[in-house]
Amino acid sequence: WNFAININKKTSAKTRARYEMAKANGVPDITAGVALRHFPDADPDDIAALVELSVPLAVIDRNQGRILEARYKLAKVRAMKQSEDASLRADLAAAHARLASSVFAVRTLRDEALPSARSAFQAAKDAFENGKTDYLNVLDAERTLVDVERQLIDARASRQASAARLEGLLATPLEVIRK
Repeated sequence: WNFAININKKTSAKTRARYEMAKANGVPDITAGVALRHFPDADPDDIAALVELSVPLAVIDRNQGRILEARYKLAKVRAMKQSEDASLRADLAAAHARLASSVFAVRTLRDEALPSARSAFQAAKDAFENGKTDYLNVLDAERTLVDVERQLIDARASRQASAARLEGLLATPLEVIRK
């Protein structure tokens, strides 16, 4: 099975944005400016042009602590998503196996065990009516028939529960033989 699983995309996007912001804050901001200055105490025609260039030296704080923290948080979100993906895949595989097993049990009980138990009960009843056996054999065959019918009911219930679990995981209705 190949399922696209979307687990908490907002958290992942926020974590990625925090990481990008921390990286951006680690780069120093360069500023530049130009100005004209008039000196009133000197000659009235004295004007000076000023050019300013500011390059902060990121020697002490390059924001590496926050960058590393954001990187670890991003890795944690990715690991959690992978873990949840694996968990969901395992749940799907287990639910599919339970459904397949219960479908097989229903078919086997319905098509093989139940007809055999009915046949054995009818044979024991006919033998008792003809005087060839005692009534304990009839009761034993009837108890076996009732046990097989109960097992069939339990297997059908298990099949329905397994199908419902798988439908819930897939969020899609399944077509299961409902006989």
